[in-house]
Amino acid sequence: MILTQDEKMLVTPTGYVYEMYAPHQGGASLHTVIESDDVTYTAAGTEQQVATVSGSASRMGKALFLTLTNAHATDAIEVTVDLLGGVQAAGGAARILSGEIHAHNTFDAPEMLAPRPYAIDATGASFVITLPPASVLAVEIALG
Repeated sequence: MILTQDEKMLVTPTGYVYEMYAPHQGGASLHTVIESDDVTYTAAGTEQQVATVSGSASRMGKALFLTLTNAHATDAIEVTVDLLGGVQAAGGAARILSGEIHAHNTFDAPEMLAPRPYAIDATGASFVITLPPASVLAVEIALG
């Protein structure tokens, strides 16, 4: 999660993802259904598959916390978020961690990959979020 070298220290992308998911703690887990194609890749000479989009949701009071990942290395994915039970989104703020699939933080470039604000339009009972390739998105949505 962090790297150190003498007096230097940096946060790894894994450390940032951990921090981005932290708001789920203490929230009520919500049943989340994600329909997604699979990404096929080869690792250690074996062809494998993983869901292109994965995610989770939790609620704390009038706030919905949603985290989504796009595992595809080169393609952006549009995700439609449908809130059920008459719930309406009344705006939201998002942060994204995204970059070239092999990029990493180094002591020469300690913030090569760091979360940054990401514009979304989270209003109504349904809205669309575009996930860039190889990204992790954390969204806090105000519920009306």
